[in-house]
Amino acid sequence: MKDSKLYPLLFLLSTFSCSSHVRNGSEMSAAGYKRYPMKSGVIEYTFNGKDRVKKFEGKQIVYFDNWGMREATYKKSEATSTTTMRVSDMEPMQFTDRKTSNTLNLIDGEWTYEVDLDSKIGRKTKKGIGKEFSPQMDENNTGLMMEKIRMKSGMRRVGSEEILGKMCEVWESQSGFGKAWYWNAIPLKREYSSNRENHTYIAIRIEENVTVDEDKFAIPPSISIRK
Repeated sequence: MKDSKLYPLLFLLSTFSCSSHVRNGSEMSAAGYKRYPMKSGVIEYTFNGKDRVKKFEGKQIVYFDNWGMREATYKKSEATSTTTMRVSDMEPMQFTDRKTSNTLNLIDGEWTYEVDLDSKIGRKTKKGIGKEFSPQMDENNTGLMMEKIRMKSGMRRVGSEEILGKMCEVWESQSGFGKAWYWNAIPLKREYSSNRENHTYIAIRIEENVTVDEDKFAIPPSISIRK
């Protein structure tokens, strides 16, 4: 009798164990999930901007494969701020402070890694995948779903524009401060401008369906990962 009472418990434990499995990009791609309509690619961006304190600029390179279910974003930037100091009757003196940033953001299926490559510290978190990427959604339905998501967030389509030979849909935020140029669900340009800050990201290189080296998706062994 005691053994028979264990069966429901064992069943529940096994069900929980299966449902709690976190899938990586390869597993989700094999199951039919897609974030992009192309299997792999490389996109390089430049960016610049400023706020009330500093100016910044840099480069960002995105590598993806498994239809976007595995994606690595490497970002290097430099921020510059200038302070003016006046001492008595002396001429004002200016001091410039420069700070650099070198980061990696890796999406591997339902896992996300955020890594500071300079401090050698990273964080690993589980994030779910939206239904717009499910195997039941074909390319056309996914495009419509992404449009609905943008509209729900307050964005509206305001036109079309070509970037690097790719025809993009131009979407504007409800506030009018932000714009994004989307090509196949991939933003090739982003702009934000308000009275406090402004910045621009724009793609300068695109490679489609290329072989991406495995080391681009690898966390360096020197990184300490925290959960």
